[in-house]
Amino acid sequence: MTDDKTTKAAAERRKLMGMLKSLYELSEDSTLSGAFKKGAEDGALHYNRIVARLTVLDEIPPELFPPLDPEVATFHQIGVAAKLLQGWLRGDDEAPREHNFGFHLDLDGLSHLGDIGRKIRDELNIQKTVRVTVDNDEKIQED
Repeated sequence: MTDDKTTKAAAERRKLMGMLKSLYELSEDSTLSGAFKKGAEDGALHYNRIVARLTVLDEIPPELFPPLDPEVATFHQIGVAAKLLQGWLRGDDEAPREHNFGFHLDLDGLSHLGDIGRKIRDELNIQKTVRVTVDNDEKIQED
């Protein structure tokens, strides 16, 4: 029975983390673009519900994450609060994520930087593309 409760609690925590991530991304987009300004009240209400649920689950100290006032909260404030809460939930014990871009570029053995373009194309298997502009007409030639 305990394993089932632990599994459900972990699943709920992941879902709440996903909601915080979405809330942060929405807040960031809105802050940068100016879109969804009227949605800040809803964003603050959702943030407050997440905080309330995490408090019930004893995942956070409520004094560190006070509720936002939906009538005056901005997406900037919501984004900052969501990001801080994400940081708390992630904790220090999680290793930073490594980025894997799908390739490894070995630059050992380059005699000079003049070879770097060729080396990158070879490693990535990219064909050389040359752009030529003649009288405002762009022509693309590929090797």
